Amino acid sequence: MKQQIQFEVGGTLRFQPTLDGKPISVGSESDPIVTVSRADGTALPEAISEALATREADGSVSIGVSAAAVTLPGPEANLIADWTYSYDGQTIRRRDLFDVVRFPLYSTVSDDDIKREMGKLTTILFPNADMTFADTINLAFEEIYAGLEAMGNRPSLVMESEQLKLAHSAKCMARIYSDQSGAPDDIWSARAKREQARYETLMDELPYRYDTNDSGTITQSEEGTNWGTSTIVRT
Repeated sequence: MKQQIQFEVGGTLRFQPTLDGKPISVGSESDPIVTVSRADGTALPEAISEALATREADGSVSIGVSAAAVTLPGPEANLIADWTYSYDGQTIRRRDLFDVVRFPLYSTVSDDDIKREMGKLTTILFPNADMTFADTINLAFEEIYAGLEAMGNRPSLVMESEQLKLAHSAKCMARIYSDQSGAPDDIWSARAKREQARYETLMDELPYRYDTNDSGTITQSEEGTNWGTSTIVRT
C-alpha cells in the first residue's frame, strides 16, 4: 500500500531497508539519503534533495515532509521518493511512490473489535488468549484501500478512516471464516459468504465525495455514486 502524506499538513515517509527481499538494518558506515520529487520529476515547493534520513530503532528509515513541501496546487498521486543507503559495502537504491492526499486513511480495527464480532466463537476457534489478528486486519485494509485507489482520484477523496471501520471489520470476518473452511459448502464457508456480502453492502452505502477541483468544498457534481460503479477521473 502506498504511503500517504496529508496535503498542506505534511508527515513522515518511512521504509524498511531490504537486501534480496530480506529486512536489514542500515549501519552507521553510511547515512541513508533521500530525494523527493513530484510525479513529473519536478521538485517540491520546499525541496527535499539528497536529504539525510533518520535510522529508526526498529531498523526502518524515515524522513520528515514539512507542510511547506506539500503545499501544492492540489492533492497529487504518485510522488517519488528515491532512497540511497549502504549495507555491507554495497550501495543500494530504492524508489517508492506515495500520494499527497486530503484525507489519509488508516485502519481503525483492533484485535478487540474482531473478538467482539466473533463473540463466543473467539474462545472456540482461538483458545490462545494472546492470539492476534494483526495480519488479517492489515491484509483486509490493504484490499479495501486498493479498491479505493482503483476507483480513481484517491488523493481528492473526502473520507474519514472511521467511516471504513464497519466494512473493514466485515472484511476481516470474511477472511477469518474463509480460513476455517474446509469445504465449499460447510458452515464456515457460509459464514464467510455472509460476511463478504455484509462488507459489500457496507461499502456500497458509503458516501464517496471528491474535491476534484481542489476548492476545499464538495459540490453536488463532485458526489460519488457507489463502490461498484464510481470512476472518478481527474481533470
